[in-house]
Amino acid sequence: MRTAAVILARLDSARFPGKALLPLAGKPIISHVLERLRRCRGLDTIVLATTGREIDKPLAEYFEKIGGNVYRGVEEEVGNVAQRFVSAARSVDADYAFRVNGDSPFPDPRLIQHGIELMEEGVDLVTNLIRRTYPYGVSAELVRVSCLESELSKLDAEEQEHVTARFYAYPERFLIRSLVDCPWPSCEIRLTVDEPSDLGVLEVVLGRVAKDPILADLTEIIAAARVE
Repeated sequence: MRTAAVILARLDSARFPGKALLPLAGKPIISHVLERLRRCRGLDTIVLATTGREIDKPLAEYFEKIGGNVYRGVEEEVGNVAQRFVSAARSVDADYAFRVNGDSPFPDPRLIQHGIELMEEGVDLVTNLIRRTYPYGVSAELVRVSCLESELSKLDAEEQEHVTARFYAYPERFLIRSLVDCPWPSCEIRLTVDEPSDLGVLEVVLGRVAKDPILADLTEIIAAARVE
């Protein structure tokens, strides 16, 4: 079974356009995402799923420059993110794919490794979102690509946008497994970048981490975020 991480990102976010290429602790946010994913054991490949539009060309070119694979979706995949996710996964021959948000710079190797272990049970979805115990922005969803692909024609507009929504809406139809709960004291901080203020907060948090932020594990990042 071949496993990929599919990073979903575009440069025309309504609330914070261009954020994927903005610097965080001296590196573009998308670089943080890629470099942390490269630390995850068991991933066969990583691919950026963006669009074929001119606006996303700088993102695609930068990602390729730092050694990443890129899938650029066709016009109908701009809003149909589920289709773009499946197409990107198929472009790297993945049987299972993690959904990774390009504005969440802290994918957790521990969660991803556990998801890969559960994949061997033949699940349709592995997730840590049924019971949220991790900080917002630290999610892990591993999808059986063929299962999501078979559902594409049935998805409504919201399900197309949110990729995995159908699994949660009809849990009786799928084999779903939950990942381990967060073992560390959590906090209210958002470990994602939705708005400009989020970027400023994360700059402060990473400024408290006494090492290269790419090498900091989630324990250290949460501890830095909890400082009064």
